Amino acid sequence: MVRRAAVALSLVFLAQGVAIAVEPDAIVGSWDVKLKANFSTCKAVSVDDIQAFQLVLRFESGLVKAETVGGGNSPDSYKGKLQGDALTLSAEQSSVELMGKTRVHEATIEASVSGKTMTGRRVVGNVGPCVIIYDLTAKKL
Repeated sequence: MVRRAAVALSLVFLAQGVAIAVEPDAIVGSWDVKLKANFSTCKAVSVDDIQAFQLVLRFESGLVKAETVGGGNSPDSYKGKLQGDALTLSAEQSSVELMGKTRVHEATIEASVSGKTMTGRRVVGNVGPCVIIYDLTAKKL
């Protein structure tokens, strides 16, 4: 009976547009991420380019921490938070080699988590100036 009441309450919140909190343990693990560029001022990336990698999430000391794996680019290390179903991650600023020049690289991920899916965007900025905005979709492995 208690479980049925909790489910009914969750459905009421969903119908009213209220985000239901995602437990931190529910996001821990590996996620298959697909990115589709919808804006780019970088010569190496065009609109509609697709990129894929894995994002490995963990929860540590009250923060969400993440690492990118694969995708052919240098890995990013992220830190951020989960509030309700909203995940916000910022990559630690790093220097990367692009087209023979060292550039400062920054990235953020803003996504909504629901069960084993995540949707949102990833914004990448490289000093030079160069910016890419990707649509992000992910599935938990």
